[in-house]
Amino acid sequence: MVCKELLGKLFKNKRVWPFVRPVDHKALKLGDYTKIVKKPMDLGTVGAKLENGDYKKLQQSGEEFYKDVILTFDNALLYNNEEDEIWGLADSLKGTFEKLWAQCPRPKCCPKDKISGMHQLGLDRAKRSKLQLK
Repeated sequence: MVCKELLGKLFKNKRVWPFVRPVDHKALKLGDYTKIVKKPMDLGTVGAKLENGDYKKLQQSGEEFYKDVILTFDNALLYNNEEDEIWGLADSLKGTFEKLWAQCPRPKCCPKDKISGMHQLGLDRAKRSKLQLK
């Protein structure tokens, strides 16, 4: 299965550590986290959803899987400043994932050149904070 292989490649990356579990905003004392990040996501949750069969159209397009992985990184890009280590890790891994995704064979309904808007446009944090992630 393509999605499991992609996720496995991400998990093998040494930069993935901040994204393997949900952000514990209470332990990290990030009081504004839930005000900024409306839909938390992490790669561990993506893996669990894969294992549980929660992605209903996985064989047709994998779009739900794609959106959840991208959401993981977009949340980190949204919450953190560009100068922060986490922001850099998220930006780098998002680019890695999008390159891997573009190389995967998929039906015509899910184009290979699909790249999320924030990463493609290179929006700065001020502009990103005005956008609502869906």
